[in-house]
Amino acid sequence: MRRLWLKVHAPELGSGGSEFDRRLADHGIAHEREVAARIPGLVGPLFDGHGDLEAAAERTLELLRTTRDPLYQPAFLSRDGRRAGVPDFVLHDGDGLVLRDAKTFVNPGGLTAARLQMAHYSALVEESLGAPPLRCEVINGRHEVLRVELPPRAEYDALIARMAAVIESPDEPELLQSHSKCEGCGFYGHCWPRAIREGWIEILPAVNRMNQPQLARLGLGRIPALAAADPVWLTSQGIKGRTEDLVLEARSRAEGRALWRRAPGMPSGRTLVWFDLEGDPSADVEVPIYLWGYAVDAQPTATSAAALACEAVIAAPGRDGDRAAWEDFLTRAAAIFASHPDALWIHYDEYERTWLKRYLERYGDRAAIGARLLNSMFDLCRALKQSAVLPITSYSIKRVAAHLGFKWSDPAMGSQWSIVQYERARAAPDVAERERLFEPIRSYNADDLRAMKCVWDWMVRDGLAP
Repeated sequence: MRRLWLKVHAPELGSGGSEFDRRLADHGIAHEREVAARIPGLVGPLFDGHGDLEAAAERTLELLRTTRDPLYQPAFLSRDGRRAGVPDFVLHDGDGLVLRDAKTFVNPGGLTAARLQMAHYSALVEESLGAPPLRCEVINGRHEVLRVELPPRAEYDALIARMAAVIESPDEPELLQSHSKCEGCGFYGHCWPRAIREGWIEILPAVNRMNQPQLARLGLGRIPALAAADPVWLTSQGIKGRTEDLVLEARSRAEGRALWRRAPGMPSGRTLVWFDLEGDPSADVEVPIYLWGYAVDAQPTATSAAALACEAVIAAPGRDGDRAAWEDFLTRAAAIFASHPDALWIHYDEYERTWLKRYLERYGDRAAIGARLLNSMFDLCRALKQSAVLPITSYSIKRVAAHLGFKWSDPAMGSQWSIVQYERARAAPDVAERERLFEPIRSYNADDLRAMKCVWDWMVRDGLAP
């Protein structure tokens, strides 16, 4: 809701979209056009984001009343003219209409995210024509047509009322979503520095949309007040979840230092293999994981992060390149186990484990190397969260390692940058140019591997003694 208010009242405070945002938009447009090309006799686009919206809405109604043509980007307006919607397609089915939107998602969660948008289109169609559409559908990134179950009309009406109240208010809402949701927003640079400066509890990872209003009602909307609270009392006041986490995070932020829950109990005496993947799981791409990065650390206590010898398998374009990279990685993993049977593969959060399992399903295992690797993995992020609390906004490796003093060779690099860089390389006209574009991705991945070692070394060095 805050972003809505800012878009209406202070659009100048937002930044332009990133190259990754533009890439997502281009991908969505390309998918939509592919879908459009498969619909015979399609009329439109009737409104492409430019021109007279009211005239486009009138033309849409005229075509729906006089023809049975399928329509591309039809426009609908509410009776009061305050709400508008442009679904991708309107199709006829018997005496009814079908609203269909093209979406690039391939995971089931994308269908849930479409419910309110399609409810909005449905409500506008009903206001314009006197009857709701027969059904609402999306066609996903695999060109599967999926029916969308709309929320109750009362839920949609309540949301519209809330949005209208926000827009009409002269005051900017003091609302903040989680850091992971806000970080990609164009207004991030406006909202978060202020929240950090003023000590809003919303910057704490343990604060969410369920407990934030409860804490605010108790007068604990700022970090110093929450840091002084008693977790037992918070629980007695109906605060859900781990109240100890809320207070500990607030204390860590207020004191500006790490606080330990318990000794981290890091494994010792084994060869460590730092393991990090770069991938694009946002759509049904041919190469979901395009880089398999690792570094063998046979003497963890004697080797600095900077001295790590980092390696990477980068997939060539296409399904064949994807399979070849997987096979190459398995070969290298087998060689590591042959030399270091005790190897412990250190990764950060669930991404690597999840995609390793998916590739085992995708292409199978060879000599049970993938299964052995799965059984030899250690989640550094999980170990960190279980043992320590840091005064940071999120526990991404970027935030954690940076807090501990690690510096990336190029701060502009990130996971979204990596995806865009890989797509540039994939489109390169020759192998030499492709390799040149791959090199910065290798460097970025090597930084991630070294950042993990930095975090590990800190936990071993500064963690509470058992």
